[in-house]
Amino acid sequence: LDRVQSLVLFIGNARSGTTLVRSLLDAHPNVVLGNEVNVLERLCAGEDWLTVVGRIFASADRFRRTPVWEGYGYDVRRSQRPSAVLVIGDKKAGASARALMKDLFLLDRLAEWSSLPVRIVHCVRNPFDVITTKTMRNGRTLRWNVERYFETEQTAAYLSDQLGPRRFTRICLEDLI
Repeated sequence: LDRVQSLVLFIGNARSGTTLVRSLLDAHPNVVLGNEVNVLERLCAGEDWLTVVGRIFASADRFRRTPVWEGYGYDVRRSQRPSAVLVIGDKKAGASARALMKDLFLLDRLAEWSSLPVRIVHCVRNPFDVITTKTMRNGRTLRWNVERYFETEQTAAYLSDQLGPRRFTRICLEDLI
């Protein structure tokens, strides 16, 4: 961990391409990204940082061996053998966004807890696709899902303004594809 330079967290709405982006980034030989470890929840629960790092590495390894999430395949081969890990992180976008909506100081606590600069990746997809899929799956009203969608996006906009382009990256799924 001596060479790790940053901790990456994903924020955003479910169904916005976070798993694809996570898989592409994790394929880089210097990056290890867990899948749904929920780092912020573990911080709030008082879990030890090194234990969470172990969870991140184990989650990334599991996902590489079985790269399927919600029925979709995400098999992205690493182009090189893993080398020095410079970036670690986790993809739990919806829960991370909700936690930060409630307490924006969590990012400061996270940076102190991990001793790493925190970087945010925000994946965005056409809201019609996201809201429609969520409404069909979660049994809530269209209005409820629209409100939740835009609450998350409002949190992301705030964080983007606060953190700036060096610490906050927005990726539009349609542009990426």
